[in-house]
Amino acid sequence: MSLKPFTYPLPETRFLHAGRHVYKFKIRYGNFNSSPNLSLTESAAKESEEVIRVILGNLDDLHPFSTDHFTVFPYLSKWERVSKMKFKHENVHLMPYPYICTLYLELNSFQQNISCGKEVNKGSDELVKKRNEMSESTAMKEAVKRRRVEIRDDTSCPQSCMDS
Repeated sequence: MSLKPFTYPLPETRFLHAGRHVYKFKIRYGNFNSSPNLSLTESAAKESEEVIRVILGNLDDLHPFSTDHFTVFPYLSKWERVSKMKFKHENVHLMPYPYICTLYLELNSFQQNISCGKEVNKGSDELVKKRNEMSESTAMKEAVKRRRVEIRDDTSCPQSCMDS
C-alpha cells in the first residue's frame, strides 16, 4: 500500500480502499510543531502506512499503541451519511465501512527531544546503573537491619518469658 505523503502537522481526511471496502480516516496530529522536518523522513512515512495497516487489522479491538516515532490513539465513530456514499473501482462496487477511523498521532517523547534540538543524555545507562546499585545497597542495608531486629527479638524473648 503506497500512500501519498502525509501533511504533518495539518489535519487531513483520507479515503482508503482495502479489499471490497472503503475506509474513511481522519488523521490529527498532536505535538508535531516541534518537528517540522519529520515529514521528510522516509521511515516516518513508512511507519504511518504501517499504523494504518495495524488499525485495519484490528478494527474490532482498537487500543493506543506506539511505534518508533509515534504514539497512536485510534478511535471509531459512526459515519453518519455512509448510506448516501457510493464507491466504485474498475466496475466493482465497493462498500463503505460504517465507521470513521480517527487517529490522533503524537510524537514519542524521545523523538520530540531530538527534534527540539535537546541533547539526549548519552550517559543515561550509567545513571541507571548507579540507581540500581543504590537500590541494591539500600535493600541490603534493610535486610541487615531486619536480621538484627530478628536476632534481638529472639534473644529477648526467652528472657522476657522467664521473668513472667
